[in-house]
Amino acid sequence: QDKIEAFLKLLEGYEILELARTGIAGLCRGTEGVVYIKAE
Repeated sequence: QDKIEAFLKLLEGYEILELARTGIAGLCRGTEGVVYIKAE
């Protein structure tokens, strides 16, 4: 739990829109399926 909290604190300045804290997440390499959101 402490490692997760430390990681979240490290990411505070990056304006992350969403973060899931459940189970194991599998991430694919590359940009396929990546959606870029333009700031207005």
